[in-house]
Amino acid sequence: KDKLLYALMLTYKCQEVEKELKLTEVMALLTGLPGLAKEEKPAGSGWLTMVSWHRVNVLMTMGDVFDGFVGEFTANLAGWQAVFDSDDPVEAEWPNNFKLKCSPVQQALLLFALRP
Repeated sequence: KDKLLYALMLTYKCQEVEKELKLTEVMALLTGLPGLAKEEKPAGSGWLTMVSWHRVNVLMTMGDVFDGFVGEFTANLAGWQAVFDSDDPVEAEWPNNFKLKCSPVQQALLLFALRP
């Protein structure tokens, strides 16, 4: 029953040794992106829950690929809705090829934010 947790811990340790791990991203993933939105939910985003909107805003505070993400997200709501509605969002095409810019942990954070 603990194999998944062990595998996750081992993976994080390997990434830490290789200097590929950003502790803020791991902590955000483990704690569930706590925080509140600084901006109002955009018009035409009825598919997006308030919890998801708060999490998308919190992602922007993490910097790196998420710098200015709220603006990019708001500018392409239809594309992100397609990811949200997808049966397999990991394999879906993300707007502006955003998936290619992200590390696996960043991809997990974004999917966690979109699909709680």
